[in-house]
Amino acid sequence: MLSQHCKLIAIGIALCGAFAVSARALLAKDDIEAQTQRVFEAAFATKVTEQISNPILRVRQGSETFCIQENHATRTWASTLIADLSDAFELGWRQILVDDLAACPEDITTFYVLQGARPDQAALLDLMEGIVGSRPPDPAAIFPEWARGMSVSLPGPGHREFVLASSYSDMPHGVARSILSEELLQSILRASDVDATQIVSLLAEDLRNKDYSAWFENNPMGFCSVDIVLLELLLGPSTANLRKMDQMRAYLTTSFDALLEAAESRAKSLSLYRDPRCWVWESS
Repeated sequence: MLSQHCKLIAIGIALCGAFAVSARALLAKDDIEAQTQRVFEAAFATKVTEQISNPILRVRQGSETFCIQENHATRTWASTLIADLSDAFELGWRQILVDDLAACPEDITTFYVLQGARPDQAALLDLMEGIVGSRPPDPAAIFPEWARGMSVSLPGPGHREFVLASSYSDMPHGVARSILSEELLQSILRASDVDATQIVSLLAEDLRNKDYSAWFENNPMGFCSVDIVLLELLLGPSTANLRKMDQMRAYLTTSFDALLEAAESRAKSLSLYRDPRCWVWESS
């Protein structure tokens, strides 16, 4: 059965000068460790069950293949962000660019990435049937029609994912980039949504504001420093020996300074995708 986690992000959101607030005013370096631990627990607590009390969290080997149908009308291409993440964390991710995701090679594809206009519901279901061989029993729950970004775990080997990041020619650049970066981050790390009242990220959502035209006033518009730290923890070479939740939880407590130092070196090449309100490092 398809499992799904998706995020409501409105289209046509105005990005204002308030986003120029100093990152240190919202997230000081002294706070990162506590914030990272809290976000880590919230994002991965759902993996713990009676049968699996210490789940494997590091499921990416660095040899995954992304099959991408992207929107060349946008300023941030999916292939560019994936390549930047691969380079930053010394991974060997491969990419295949297609005009139709139905053409993705089933035997090697880990991520099916669709960037562009959202297909209608019938087209999405046809696509899922072509990839998986069946349709979800509750399509409205898996693919809610209001969702502009989503990641869906696909059945079968290799922790496969389908990623949708809506992007239109008239969409503000910051909105398109945020949808893309957050959905890729969620699918790559297999993290659950995090409810938050602070902009610290790893997919954090503040749902208090019902006016979605002001979504980014309370929600991240890009990567936060906590995201880079957690990417290093679950993907980076400095923690390649860590696989299970208990190991990673312990490392966050005993070796956080080393983890933060490693993450800072990655951050330099990913600052283009940052949200300055929650980014503690100097931008190059």
